[in-house]
Amino acid sequence: MLHALKPVVPTTAPACNALLLLVSLSHTILCWSLLVVGTVSLGAAAATDAGYTVKSNAFVGLDVQQASVTTTLPWYRGFTSDWWRSNERTQRCDNGAKWGHSGLLTADLQNARLRYLATRLSPAVWRIGGTPQDEIVYVIGNPPECASSKSVQESLAAPGPLCLTMGRWKEIVEFADSCGLKLVMGLNGMYARTRQDEPFNITNTREFLRFTAESGLSVFAFELSNERLRRAGGATPKVLAQDFTRVRQLIVQFWPDKTTRPMLLGPDSSEKQLKHVRWFAKQIDGGVLDGLSYHSYCSGVCRCGAPMTQPAALHTCLNSAKYFLQLARTTNPATLRVWASEVGPHHCGGLTNCSDRFMTSFWYLHHLGSLARMGIEVFARSTLMGADYGLLDKASFHPRPDYFAALLWGRLMCRHHYHDVTVGSMDGNSVESQDALKLLAFACRSAAETQASNHITLLLINLSPEEVLTVYVKLLGWKPSGKRLEYHVSASSQLAPEARMKTQNGDWIPLRLSADDKLPDMAPIVSKYSDPVIMSRSSYAFIRIDGHYEDARYTLYFTYHIVIAALLALLLLYVRPRRRWLLR
Repeated sequence: MLHALKPVVPTTAPACNALLLLVSLSHTILCWSLLVVGTVSLGAAAATDAGYTVKSNAFVGLDVQQASVTTTLPWYRGFTSDWWRSNERTQRCDNGAKWGHSGLLTADLQNARLRYLATRLSPAVWRIGGTPQDEIVYVIGNPPECASSKSVQESLAAPGPLCLTMGRWKEIVEFADSCGLKLVMGLNGMYARTRQDEPFNITNTREFLRFTAESGLSVFAFELSNERLRRAGGATPKVLAQDFTRVRQLIVQFWPDKTTRPMLLGPDSSEKQLKHVRWFAKQIDGGVLDGLSYHSYCSGVCRCGAPMTQPAALHTCLNSAKYFLQLARTTNPATLRVWASEVGPHHCGGLTNCSDRFMTSFWYLHHLGSLARMGIEVFARSTLMGADYGLLDKASFHPRPDYFAALLWGRLMCRHHYHDVTVGSMDGNSVESQDALKLLAFACRSAAETQASNHITLLLINLSPEEVLTVYVKLLGWKPSGKRLEYHVSASSQLAPEARMKTQNGDWIPLRLSADDKLPDMAPIVSKYSDPVIMSRSSYAFIRIDGHYEDARYTLYFTYHIVIAALLALLLLYVRPRRRWLLR
């Protein structure tokens, strides 16, 4: 906003007051006129940009001097892995066929390609759990379900318990450590539970936690149970709260040093259990949980069709996050964090030829930007590998389009402060909303203390499959270095199985591994800050703008003072012959 200066003048000089008021009003009108003229001029320039079918000329604005809304941790963007077996089925889904041998009991964690691609996503949270989590038996202390090597081998196929040997557990922890991932382990919270109002048998969990601590295995956090609050075979809110308290006591006992103690998160409930989560939060004592965790699948919106390209529809996928954030604020706002510990575009392992295609990157990036902006501490995407929504193909571990979205996010946006962004357009005399424009925008700034390394990154998403957008960027309070780095990603169609990236000369190169299993260079386009950003149809772009802070409001204030001082000097010359009248 433009703030008019109110100078102090003698009350006995009404002529001077009127003159100064006129000058101030004229100055304000002049400033606003220049802004309007500038906007119209930019619109005219965009409309005459040859070679593009432009729906409208979009504007993205950001006031850098305003305090950031939220900040993110380096490992905000994460992913999950599940225990599904190749022949496992549920009442609703044929999950085993979708997972193949990518479930954690059988996945090849020594695979060089898998390790290379997982490492490139670090730092990140790796959350292990899923529906079969509450069938796991830890092979320590001779549990009867996994008492023999034969029973352990048979557990690789459903039905029956899943036998997790301590050798396999060490291999999982080693994979996380070597790839730079923070491991979050979901514990079986249903072991030997016979009724919803009775506690689970904690003996097997106690031995597992003792082994993990005494072996010095690195675990960032534990969770207990998976979406079992009031479900069939699950537990009541009161009993589950008691179970969490007992697990918390074991964690404190085995990890007495707070600096190395894993966190405890829960209740890992879905949006269908929200009314029970409130009762769970009332039953559990303060200090038991380090954070609330929830699960969400946007199955109603993320279909292969129009809903995924409608901003208003994508916004509905954020309802669970809003609920849990509000619950955290009312429960323990000072310390209680919120994790989206299992979030995917569609339940039942995703949709074949849809959630494994380029279109899903729109949902993924919208969710990454929105949850970061809202204050969610961790967003764990389903999944790293496996099913139809994995970042990597379940058989070959080749990256899918969403992998490159995650990669660019981590490189450019993941560790910064997030700001509100203004998005709009003017097309002739009509003003379009963000939803009508189908342009999404998110912004962050670096946390660097030195001016030389400061930068702002914008994420722009053009959801339209038909229109190219010309986007003008305005950053208030920021002095650009003159150059801008642009990373543009699109595909041959929204349902293409492979993404592609724009090069400096305007060509598009496919985003895939090279013959020697290396990621492509993904070099940015270098452009001038003053140039508009051309957003291709069905595309997203990360825009990095180097520079340093410049208080635009102070500059305006200083300029205003110079103008007023000059006018006052002229005024004094004018009234000098009448000094006696002014002093009465």
